[in-house]
Amino acid sequence: GLLTPIRLAFAMLEWTGLGPGRARVVLASVTHELQTVSLAPDPKAAALTALQLQFITPTEIKSKGEMVERPDFGPLFARIRDRVANIYERQHSRPLKIDFRGMGERAQLIRMTQCEVRTVEVDRRSSRTGQEHSIGGFIGEASYEGALGEFVPYLAAAEHTGVGRQTVWGKGEIR
Repeated sequence: GLLTPIRLAFAMLEWTGLGPGRARVVLASVTHELQTVSLAPDPKAAALTALQLQFITPTEIKSKGEMVERPDFGPLFARIRDRVANIYERQHSRPLKIDFRGMGERAQLIRMTQCEVRTVEVDRRSSRTGQEHSIGGFIGEASYEGALGEFVPYLAAAEHTGVGRQTVWGKGEIR
């Protein structure tokens, strides 16, 4: 499974070190817990009309080729839906059978009622090339109102997958 390459990667880091100063790295332990998230409609969430999302780590969302400054629900959900669908297809070797367009149109109807996000600037330096790369984005909270029930399973999945650009560097963590 996935644990073998992770163990090998950390074994290499123990030998080479990590970061600009090549700090010592020791893998203390590895645990594995399978996370299963159902995308089936949640009867308990069917009548949900309000929710708040927290953007824990810097998040960048693209919509129509441009970075968005505010996490409006339509573009946010589109990125979540597409990421979940991509992961599903890789896991199951078949596409996720949902009404992509219809869900996207309904997501556009969800209204943001409160938005308290701020942009944070964070850079990372590639130890291989020495180049700096921005890994900033917005953090904070946003509240939404509307017929949210059908979106809840995807939001739950996004708590595990992250959303937006550069999630492999820890960006896009939501709750």
